[in-house]
Amino acid sequence: MRHQGKLVSWKAEQGFGFVVQNGSDRKAFVHASAFADRTRRPAVGDLITYEVEPDGRRGPRAAKVKFVRPGRAPAPRGDAEAFGNLVAVGFGLALAASVIGGRLPLLVPVWLAAMSAATFVAYWVDKQAARSGTWRTPESTLHLLALAGGWPGALLARRILRHKSVKASFRTMFRLTVALNSLALGWLLTQDGSALVHLLAGLLRPA
Repeated sequence: MRHQGKLVSWKAEQGFGFVVQNGSDRKAFVHASAFADRTRRPAVGDLITYEVEPDGRRGPRAAKVKFVRPGRAPAPRGDAEAFGNLVAVGFGLALAASVIGGRLPLLVPVWLAAMSAATFVAYWVDKQAARSGTWRTPESTLHLLALAGGWPGALLARRILRHKSVKASFRTMFRLTVALNSLALGWLLTQDGSALVHLLAGLLRPA
């Protein structure tokens, strides 16, 4: 059963708030991940429709949330997403070319793939925890996984799972991890960086 109500509180940085059902004082917790339209940022006063599901920690929880009317223009995120895609493609092409050309060993893309898989799983686990109200994965852990080379997996998780894509401070830190990874790849492509990673690969290679 769908209900209609108004957002009476919204914490943009944390990505959650509360909605009160029209014609009553029934309040429900609502998380940013529950919104079908992710191009628009929720705000106090927005009218929404939603379904209610139990949440053991906070009481009723809004699910399958939709805005009732347009209200404000969508947040301008298209250019940012396009830039993120461009960075990812450029990073991948540079990495592939360096491995094919022998400048970097196969260890580097294998490491990035493993870290990306682990990061994607960490995002998925955190989203399930957010839905069920159980223990969440610390944001610092997600950032460390991305910084350690798992940022492509984090990028996929943010797009596919629609998780951790609203909070401004988290997006800023994520972009910083991508920039640092790009700088690290640039250094690895130098003579000193290439020599060091080949040395490490040799030490890790089975005798």
